[in-house]
Amino acid sequence: MTEQIKDKQFDGQRDGEQLLFVFRRHIIAMRKGFYLLLGSMTLYSIAFFNLAR
Repeated sequence: MTEQIKDKQFDGQRDGEQLLFVFRRHIIAMRKGFYLLLGSMTLYSIAFFNLAR
């Protein structure tokens, strides 16, 4: 059992899986997604308030 735990490189890794790449989201990389989310929420709120009148 301890040999299996040593082979795992992160929590949640399944038995027999091999880690090839690790991708981490940096705040600069997340900026584009944040702007898209912010823009879509702004457009939705403008359209909602114009229809509510």
